[in-house]
Amino acid sequence: MLKSPQGQSRLPSQKRGHKRVQQILDAAAEILSDASEPLTIKSLAARSGTAPGSLYHFFSDIESVKAQLKEEYDAQLEAMLEKIKNSHPAQAWATMRPAAAIANLFTPYANFIIEHKAYLPLQEQSNFDFRNSRFLQFIIDVLTLRMPPERAPDIVKEAIFLHALSIGTLQQAGQHGKSLPYDFIPRILSVLALYLENIEQLPAQ
Repeated sequence: MLKSPQGQSRLPSQKRGHKRVQQILDAAAEILSDASEPLTIKSLAARSGTAPGSLYHFFSDIESVKAQLKEEYDAQLEAMLEKIKNSHPAQAWATMRPAAAIANLFTPYANFIIEHKAYLPLQEQSNFDFRNSRFLQFIIDVLTLRMPPERAPDIVKEAIFLHALSIGTLQQAGQHGKSLPYDFIPRILSVLALYLENIEQLPAQ
């Protein structure tokens, strides 16, 4: 069967469109991560090499750019969390040593935050409520498996602390140098492991 000329031209055109959209999203991520200028249509057009008028062929406004970038990050995080969850059965999460639990839990997430430097600034600009973080909920789930029922009132508070300590340290380190967050990961894991070991030995209050 012969393909129509329209069908032949549409596919390359779609590929070019997808490539252009990704270039725009990558440029938006760069602007958000280096914080050297605000993310506007003008700055995005210059960084992506796209005429301002052409941007509107793909996005209605700057908020729609942020929304699609956030959607991509959320999908990647969801896949990462599923992979972490499925890496060990519940019994293993409950019984592994604190250092191993922290390493298995936090290392992939820390690497994601570092490799996607626009993620945290984007969340802040989107007024994301970190109380709704899927990763925070997973930390709560792991602590629930590891700590006795009588410690249940402490679990959410301890999970919030572990979450805030890891994210906050990486965010601050990133402002001092691109390589510093990577250097800090082993130290963060050590601190978190010591803290987890300590709280697991405490009696219920």
